[in-house]
Amino acid sequence: MAFSVLDLGLHGGSVSVWTRLPLLLLLGVITVLDLRLRLIPNVLSLAGLTYALLVAAVAGWRALAEAALGMTLAGGLVLLVMVVSRGRGIGGGDLKLMALLGAALGWRPALIVLGLSQLLVAIPVLAFVLVRRRRPHAPVPVGAAIAVLGALALCVVS
Repeated sequence: MAFSVLDLGLHGGSVSVWTRLPLLLLLGVITVLDLRLRLIPNVLSLAGLTYALLVAAVAGWRALAEAALGMTLAGGLVLLVMVVSRGRGIGGGDLKLMALLGAALGWRPALIVLGLSQLLVAIPVLAFVLVRRRRPHAPVPVGAAIAVLGALALCVVS
């Protein structure tokens, strides 16, 4: 909700702001669910991905091609990380979330969001390891960081 207000403040009541509103609300829900349950439901990420592709299709073939490229590169990079790491630290929900952000933002901003989210999560984990001299027992909600930074990017980049 806060990012929706930020978007309205930055860009006024333009059509593009109202077009981004469902994605911003969806990213807010994903953030809460990942923080509380460590889960990003497929129904949410796939609905958001479909919505982002439909918005791009309405904007024209070029926008749709850029959205498809963003979806493929952002989702593909996360898939590569999942394969290399054997699914440790990043999961299928994160993959679909990054595909959604790639379609909504384009591949460059989406990859910046991915990189910054990894840094944002790594800092407290590294502090925990240094202080406690062990790894955290619970999985770290990387998807929440991705969703928050993705919402911020939607407001600023778009």
